[in-house]
Amino acid sequence: MISGVKMDTYTLSVIGFFLIVAAFIYFDRKKIEHSYFVLFMRRTKRFGDLINSITNISPKTWKVFYTIGILIGILAMIYGIIMITSVSSAILSGQIDQAAAKLILPSFSAEESIGEYSVNIPFWTWILVIALILVPHELSHGIAARADKVRLKSVGLMLLAIFPGAFVEPDEKQLARKPLMTRLRVFCAGTYMNFIVAGIAILLLSFIVFPLMFQPGVQLQAVDADSPAELAGLTNQTILTHINSIPITITYSELVQQNYFADEIGEVVAGQEIQFTDSEGNNYNIVLEEKNSSSYMGILYAPIPTKDPLYAAIADFLTKLWMFSFAVAIFNMLPIGPLDGGLVFQSLTDKYIGGPSAKKIQKWASMISLILVIFMFFGANIMGLI
Repeated sequence: MISGVKMDTYTLSVIGFFLIVAAFIYFDRKKIEHSYFVLFMRRTKRFGDLINSITNISPKTWKVFYTIGILIGILAMIYGIIMITSVSSAILSGQIDQAAAKLILPSFSAEESIGEYSVNIPFWTWILVIALILVPHELSHGIAARADKVRLKSVGLMLLAIFPGAFVEPDEKQLARKPLMTRLRVFCAGTYMNFIVAGIAILLLSFIVFPLMFQPGVQLQAVDADSPAELAGLTNQTILTHINSIPITITYSELVQQNYFADEIGEVVAGQEIQFTDSEGNNYNIVLEEKNSSSYMGILYAPIPTKDPLYAAIADFLTKLWMFSFAVAIFNMLPIGPLDGGLVFQSLTDKYIGGPSAKKIQKWASMISLILVIFMFFGANIMGLI
């Protein structure tokens, strides 16, 4: 009954959000442009003034900053092409028997679920993550353009169905006349900022949230009979605080690897002796054995979370933020027509190949990349693997 109340409250808050948005659109309708009743755009001078103010802090510094972004963007394009090719190959060979890519969609409840072709996350988490991906992305395009003295035709906020965001429209004719480096800076700026957002989220997770989220040490969940751990005297529920006199701390990278001793002892081999210390100061000397061609200790253990659920919620949000930011950045740099990656690819091939050959390469690269992306979603189904 309690979870049902939470679900209803959550759903009502989502409905309330859309009612507020609808009211805003209605009362501000004279200044809002719409297309097919799903795309709403509100141009605003304030957003443009903000971009100009940020750019004017140091245009030369911004140009250097976004020049680095060109390298990051091109590397992301190469990585993306390799990734979609290798994943599609794995589907064809039967190594992957499910959808290899999923849409990130909002759930109108507080529960997260995974469908065949989508990951459905709670609406408020979804909308905050989307906003932190799209708004800095577009803001970065604008700053890069203004740093190179490219005029912005318009800037503002938008709503595509339920997808919020911002838009920045550089003067395309003026941009087309600019040097190649200027165009690449502008095209790569959004992806570059997405990587920076992902990096900030990872740093917050690693150095602030996780140290607060877990207590020092790990707790044993099970000890195998006649294992090196049992022979050394370890028992279930024992809290281990040190390895070889080194305090056991839980880091984000260890959590991702599911290896909570990685930072303390790294790789271990059979015959190696390890000393554990528990929360009461008792020491246990374990000599690792070999089992199934790997070192064997005989324990199952887990980190000890703090009692405050706030840290877990923040960690979940930041994890989604960096993962989705990274995914959007890679997808956006694929050499597909309207994407930033397509614009970068077009600029490079026009410059260094030129003529009809460049146009053919652009067309085939865009078409093949799009087919591979679609195949990542539906390939396993098409191959009859699902």
